[in-house]
Amino acid sequence: MIVGKVTIMPAAKNKDGTIRQKIRKSVGVKHTGVPVHIIPDSFQTPVLSGEPGGYFTYGGAKIIYPSGYSKKGWSNMYYRCSTLSISVGSEYIRKIYDKN
Repeated sequence: MIVGKVTIMPAAKNKDGTIRQKIRKSVGVKHTGVPVHIIPDSFQTPVLSGEPGGYFTYGGAKIIYPSGYSKKGWSNMYYRCSTLSISVGSEYIRKIYDKN
């Protein structure tokens, strides 16, 4: 269990963009809405956890085009919010970005 998360502020920049952007890119996330959390005094590499959101059926299948369900009256469609987040250690960030 991770305790004591602190969110990186968006103003921290270096020559390649914000640190948050580089961390998201390192785990393969393109969306800026995925929060990045720092674990104090930790060397943990960036870890992506959670599930992406979207429209799903009650059976669990992802719905690619939800508008196709809207005109049929009753629907077994529901929206599930994204729970994606990235956790990274503060010492890992310091080690990687002090090199640059």
